[in-house]
Amino acid sequence: MQKLSLSHCQGVQDRYVQALLLELRGGTMSIPNLTDLDLGYTDVGGLTFSALCGRGQASRFATIADNSRAIKRLVLDGTVVDISWLRRILDSLGHQLEELSLLACPNLRAGPDVWSVFVTNAAKDDGLCQLSQLSL
Repeated sequence: MQKLSLSHCQGVQDRYVQALLLELRGGTMSIPNLTDLDLGYTDVGGLTFSALCGRGQASRFATIADNSRAIKRLVLDGTVVDISWLRRILDSLGHQLEELSLLACPNLRAGPDVWSVFVTNAAKDDGLCQLSQLSL
């Protein structure tokens, strides 16, 4: 499975998406070929974002030489992601992200605080080196 879209799904609870991401990761930290994840306009929050960060950390160690199994496109449009979660997500997944969409996120406002997160992450050795498209 390379693409997973839960966009606009009704009744999707945060704990179910967390369980799905953890299950896809597997108990042995095996990473499937999930490269495109769309969680736009779903009712996800801290549990899902935590699982997403855990997946990013696992893929960082599992695929140092091969990033073909990393999430490259992440859509979080309309979710409750905030500046703190954005920072954590970028710290764990940012080194391999090519596309990131954060449109209509009620807890994020384009401005100095958000831009400083991107600038800080891009300045790291393994920061946003692959990011070619950002929607905010």
